[in-house]
Amino acid sequence: MEFMTLSFGIHAWASCPSLATLIPVLFWKSYYFLYSHRLLLFIGLVFSRSLTNNAIVSVLSWLLTPNGDHIVKSAILTNAHDVLSLVFLVFMAYAADSFIGRFNTLLFSNVAYIVALVLFWKFHPHDKIWVLLVTLALLALGTSGYKILQDALRDLVTDIDDSSDPDETRSNARATIWYRVAYMLGFVLAIFVWVFLEFDSSWKSAIFICIITMTLAVIISGFGHLGILGYFLKPS
Repeated sequence: MEFMTLSFGIHAWASCPSLATLIPVLFWKSYYFLYSHRLLLFIGLVFSRSLTNNAIVSVLSWLLTPNGDHIVKSAILTNAHDVLSLVFLVFMAYAADSFIGRFNTLLFSNVAYIVALVLFWKFHPHDKIWVLLVTLALLALGTSGYKILQDALRDLVTDIDDSSDPDETRSNARATIWYRVAYMLGFVLAIFVWVFLEFDSSWKSAIFICIITMTLAVIISGFGHLGILGYFLKPS
């Protein structure tokens, strides 16, 4: 529990800059704030991925060290996941720009994320090593999609901006603000998940919450992309 608390505290401290960047919104709302119903589709994805990243991935080492065992193996596997995530990030960006497009790449990343969570929820991390390796590879595919999501959100904000003098810098700032608002909401919910669940038996409950949240976000964003929710999300 002490290791988990320390790891979670480090990630909480690392999120402070994101929280601090929200302060300008209160003073320059006309510059930083832009709203459209279509943004909610991507905001849901950012929120669900933030919840999962802060509630599960940020304390992955703790999950892989039950009862203080397998510490060396846990360190190796956690570092392997981080390296795989960086490698997959390059391939995901290439696939998004050259082959299947950003939305399909993002959908593939989110589905891999969900499958990894289901495997963590279903199997004990050290029951079968091949299951653990497959799970970590899928988790790396999932976590590597954050950059694609940031780019897709920025493009959407640019498309929505119908002002007479569109500005790329302003569009990037607005996309960044929306991303960080959703990220901080996911981070705050992750804190409540670990506060209100019993530490000894919270892993399956926390993972299940993340599975449901990510699945709903992917389904809603997929329907929106296909135009099924177009009637409800069309501009007023």
